[in-house]
Amino acid sequence: MRLIESYVVEVCRFVPKEQRDEIAQDLRDAITEEAQEVADARGDVLIEADVEQVLAGFGHPLKVAGSYQPKKYLIGPELYPVLWQTLRVVLTCALGIQVAAIIVFASLEEWQMGPWQLFSMTVEIILWIAVVVFAAFAVIEYSGEKLGWYENWQPASLSRNSMSTIDRSDLVTNLVGEGFFLLWWNDVVVVQNFLPADALVVSLSPVWADFFWPLNFVFGGFFLLHVVTLTRGIWRRGGLLSELVLDGALIGLALAILTSGNLLEYGGNLAEKFLTPAHIPTIMQVVIGVVIAMTLWDMWTAMKNLQGQGYGIDDVALAEEPG
Repeated sequence: MRLIESYVVEVCRFVPKEQRDEIAQDLRDAITEEAQEVADARGDVLIEADVEQVLAGFGHPLKVAGSYQPKKYLIGPELYPVLWQTLRVVLTCALGIQVAAIIVFASLEEWQMGPWQLFSMTVEIILWIAVVVFAAFAVIEYSGEKLGWYENWQPASLSRNSMSTIDRSDLVTNLVGEGFFLLWWNDVVVVQNFLPADALVVSLSPVWADFFWPLNFVFGGFFLLHVVTLTRGIWRRGGLLSELVLDGALIGLALAILTSGNLLEYGGNLAEKFLTPAHIPTIMQVVIGVVIAMTLWDMWTAMKNLQGQGYGIDDVALAEEPG
């Protein structure tokens, strides 16, 4: 039943990775067994209301996940998953806002920054947010206060469209790459040439101007999608479909760029000595080819998750979903 699978996926976001399959199966069996007992007590077939009754007894998915966590000294196991969920949501939103704000203010004020300045600013934001969030949860832990939304959770709040847990490292890598690209593409972050100008100069050719807004829309879409997905900690059907659409758009743009003629302009003594007109186009073809290959891999992963094969949701469960 979809409701059970959604609950299992939500719980398994915060259990040890090496134990996910075992915990998922045990949890799924326990919920199904209790729900069947409720149905038997009514003398009728199992319905979704029976499952909701059982899940209400189990409690918020983060609370169940906490029972599988090792004991923490500063934050107890019951609050530990909530801490990381809160930290991830706040950090992801803050970094997403940072990228958008930098692009807007830089375009209005016409200023630029280097990669190191961007890095130091980002690290400072992360550290301040981490300190505030950890301090807040330490106060909650030792004061005995209860989180209302956490304690009063209801199964009706579960999304029926939860498909799989996310690969956090992969999603964070994508988010960092997309954010940096958007800042660089919009001429906010400038990568300095460490070689003398008369030695080697490589720049984008004018043909890239035709792709300025299309690339902004596609990478902006990816960035926004991955911000939302990372805050949820879970892939949902709409997000996976959006990923497939954006992947297709990126591949289309990449193929269009490959057929647009010379993509780079270069000059300087080193270029004259070591580069021929065929070298630079070949390098760019390889780079764009790698981008296409990585995008195809993302499409395959998204399709696998969309079919419920990414984690813990089998074909039977999908077939039982209403509508």
